[in-house]
Amino acid sequence: MIEIESLYEMDKGTLSDDGERQLLMELKKIRTKYVPYFDRVGPGLSNVVTELKRELDKTLLPALTKALPKATDNRFIEVFCDVRIYPASKEAKIFKKSNDWSGCTLTVLVSFVLSIPMNDSLDSMTRASLVSLFEESSWDPSIEKLRKKLKLREKLNVEIVSEVMGSCSLDEFQPSEFNGFELEIIFDGCPATKFSRLKDQAKGRVISLKKYSKNNFIGSPEDITADNAEDSVPLLIAAIANALGVKNIDYRNLERSDNLYALMGFHESLTKSLVGSIMMHFDTLSIIGGDRMITVGNAIDFAIETLQFRDQDS
Repeated sequence: MIEIESLYEMDKGTLSDDGERQLLMELKKIRTKYVPYFDRVGPGLSNVVTELKRELDKTLLPALTKALPKATDNRFIEVFCDVRIYPASKEAKIFKKSNDWSGCTLTVLVSFVLSIPMNDSLDSMTRASLVSLFEESSWDPSIEKLRKKLKLREKLNVEIVSEVMGSCSLDEFQPSEFNGFELEIIFDGCPATKFSRLKDQAKGRVISLKKYSKNNFIGSPEDITADNAEDSVPLLIAAIANALGVKNIDYRNLERSDNLYALMGFHESLTKSLVGSIMMHFDTLSIIGGDRMITVGNAIDFAIETLQFRDQDS
């Protein structure tokens, strides 16, 4: 019997050595092998996870990080946000079918992973106390005071997650294909020696090195039309990235599922500048009420839709 919590921890890298051995044994019993999370779930959910984490890193994590020492009597001072999405109650059954999750209810698991100093541990009482920061009230007076001040529940709730996921329209993920979702918030921990590595791994699927060239990018896009956008927009992305300091993107190897945030090294301001520049190239200042521009495919579709709309209007 696979313990789903062990699988969650294995995916984050917070599972103990003994727990890892036990999980691998259980997977062997059902004749399968452990596949790393982002390889297992496919590009659709990988991109949604990265976008949701990116949003929480901006809107919630700074306040939580600042309050963490006070909330834990200075035992813990570092934390990162880890987001994973699973098919509720079905992960073990469809472990080998990474692209066959449509129709499932999704579990959105948001974990806040603490750096645990040597000779300390994250006890269940502290976990429960910290989780209550996101609840309607806390049984811990000091946490209740922080809860009211931080208002973290307003920054992470079902409505917020629904809004972000609902604006993620990707080739491999359409919100309407799933039967809703449930949100789970937990606090987890890892040894301080592993913290930086796991923090980096939580950012998302890293862009393959084959997307980059050994030579500095040289080039500029031709006039982009709805007919040539599939080929020209990747060149536009590489040209803008080059101007922003990301020099060696090989536009010929870009794929529709490639994440723009990952392509820009998970750098928030660079990604924001990239997306803004793409929109400005088509004389559009913002996307109001539309899908987020998360992937190369989103950028291509944005260009085509914008150009076709103008052709109809002229």
